[in-house]
Amino acid sequence: MNPNNQTYDINHRDKLYYTMGGNIPVKTKHKVLKLWLSGVSRKKIAEKVGIGEGTVTSIVQEAKVNIPDVDLLHEVATKITRNNWDINIFSSGIRHRKILYEKGITDDQIDSLIENVDEHCFKKKIKIERFINLVQEVAETLLKYDCSINALPELIAEKQTELFELEQTISSLESSKLELLKENELTVKDINDYSRDKPLVETIKGLREEIRDLKGVA
Repeated sequence: MNPNNQTYDINHRDKLYYTMGGNIPVKTKHKVLKLWLSGVSRKKIAEKVGIGEGTVTSIVQEAKVNIPDVDLLHEVATKITRNNWDINIFSSGIRHRKILYEKGITDDQIDSLIENVDEHCFKKKIKIERFINLVQEVAETLLKYDCSINALPELIAEKQTELFELEQTISSLESSKLELLKENELTVKDINDYSRDKPLVETIKGLREEIRDLKGVA
């Protein structure tokens, strides 16, 4: 059987099917619409599903009535297929756009933000990726210390004061330690040795107390 005869047989079978009052199975409709929305031509859909092109047209026309944006979806899918674009890019874009819309952010605001970020990074000679990481770091810091972006300079100054005071305290303690070592004619090594041998010293002390107690009992 040649391809032309096969097409004729398919179309002829469809006509007989409708003449007998048959309905297109839901599964067949799903297959057709899935292929059509993926940018596949009606002829190829008919070949893949095993139905006539007229049936494909009927299914598509029915979908247009029930789904207002079906033509737009088909146009997008066709463009994606022709340009070999990754569908995951579009799915991510739709998801991100939905999130932004839920926050009340418009397309104009998004476009303006992207342009401003691009211009800022160009002037400062930094990569956009680095800029995004900096924004993330600032956001995490604000959450950690529960403050606003306007209060951030004040917070930094406060932490710098705390750091300075701690450094002064450490310096003072270091000086006191050196004075104590000098007064008691000790060295840092002596202290380290004592720290290492302290468990043994405590054991010896405990044994001496036990011996003293035993002598007292005797």
